[in-house]
Amino acid sequence: MKFGVRLPQDGPFSSTRAILKVAKEAEGLGFEHVWVNDHIIWGEPEKYHLGSGTKEAVDHVGKDQRLTKFDSITTLAYVAAACPTIRVGVACIVLPMRPPLALTKAAVALSELSEGRFILGVCAGNIPEEAAVHGYRYEERGRIMEEALQILHEVFRTGEVNNFHGEYYHFEHADVYPKPSRPIPIWYGARLPKDEAIPSTSNASLRRTARYCDTLFPGLLSTPDAFRRSQPLLENYCQKYGRKPSDIGRAVETFACFTRTDEEALNMAAATMAERGIDPKDSWVFLGSPRAVAQKLEVYRSVQVEDFEFKFVVPTVEEMLTQMRRFAAEILPSFS
Repeated sequence: MKFGVRLPQDGPFSSTRAILKVAKEAEGLGFEHVWVNDHIIWGEPEKYHLGSGTKEAVDHVGKDQRLTKFDSITTLAYVAAACPTIRVGVACIVLPMRPPLALTKAAVALSELSEGRFILGVCAGNIPEEAAVHGYRYEERGRIMEEALQILHEVFRTGEVNNFHGEYYHFEHADVYPKPSRPIPIWYGARLPKDEAIPSTSNASLRRTARYCDTLFPGLLSTPDAFRRSQPLLENYCQKYGRKPSDIGRAVETFACFTRTDEEALNMAAATMAERGIDPKDSWVFLGSPRAVAQKLEVYRSVQVEDFEFKFVVPTVEEMLTQMRRFAAEILPSFS
């Protein structure tokens, strides 16, 4: 299993110093990757939707600080230059709001400059106001994403997509340099089904993952049971597109709070989880003692989930560093 950390790129801890401090600590402790989020417009309604911190920490700082969100690709370039071995990823680019050729240019540049350490996570987005600001219809985001994924997939695998004629993107003679010297992994920020009935959104996510992507990378409610329910459909899509199911990695983006006791973690995260409408005891949330966290990881290992991105629910950056060290010392050795 491999583990990663969401950097304090946004919200109450966001600063160049904190980003670099956490990234270097993660690299030194043996974490596999570090992550940032991607949104351009970020207002008050989203202030608690952050990658590290607590509701209390958000409420303690001023508006400018709590609404800070450093650009994803730029931040990862900064981190990759300062940390020469750890992988860097974005979870996830809201693909419909990014012109695909411009995104491929930035992604290939970051991959080459980091010597292949960049992971591109993509998603359709779930904020209607963001779609309005960027000039596309929210209900069309899936179809827009489909075309953008075709373009990215071709460039990242072959280095070529000179001509494209779709419903949303049209171009000819569009040579993009440099060409990638190695494939750039695409992780799909999917939604998995919450129950036995698989909704069309989950169906589309699994289909796009099988056709264009390297890893299934869901966030909210990504329980072990949801992975089990999704597997038959994912296998069917892999067969349709001539891929082996084993070619598709499985990863989870989740909340984390690694304390000495379960009670301590629940107390630390209670207000934040209540604000987000999340049950802190749910099987996909990693809050608790090392023993409790290890037990949850074992369940995910049984459904072939091999990568985790942890978003720390902590009151300070120093507490985040403490919990990263606890994970590295008491949990990581059993799963590496």
